[in-house]
Amino acid sequence: SSGINAEWPLRPGKEQLYKSKLSEVQEKISAVKKGTAEEYKKPLQDINKDHNDKLQINGRIRDLRYRSVYNKYEAEKKSAKEQLEQDKVLLFNSIRDDIEEKINYVVNHKSCTDFELDQWLANLGRKRKRLGPGSRKPISVSGPYVVHMLREEDISDDWNAVKHILMKKKEKSTDCDSALIPLL
Repeated sequence: SSGINAEWPLRPGKEQLYKSKLSEVQEKISAVKKGTAEEYKKPLQDINKDHNDKLQINGRIRDLRYRSVYNKYEAEKKSAKEQLEQDKVLLFNSIRDDIEEKINYVVNHKSCTDFELDQWLANLGRKRKRLGPGSRKPISVSGPYVVHMLREEDISDDWNAVKHILMKKKEKSTDCDSALIPLL
């Protein structure tokens, strides 16, 4: 109890010292919060400056990346448009060449095929007149045979007509090939 009595006279000074330190710390905290503390101003300015510099750098990087992406987009768009135009021209030329080739073929082979077609149609009409309805009887066949309703004479006539037309076409194609005129 004597130790407690010895501190008793120092107790008010100790409390006063505690209160003054407490108020000093509270003032520094409020100065820091307000941004007016001297030991706080310089580091805060440095941090703010670094922050602003990083924001500017990041903004420039973002702008450059945006420009890069935009330029790539424009280049792709231009490339796609040019490719489309080239494909259109190629398709147009291909179709035009195909049509010109067909026109040349038709024009140059018209005279060659008119006679062959007329002869073939005449032969076909003649054969059909010979075949009358009900002139043939159905034949029963056993085994794996091909059954057709033509007579052997009709088959050989058709085969001879085809050979004859092919020979004439071959003869006339050499004549007609020399008469090819390109269309422009």
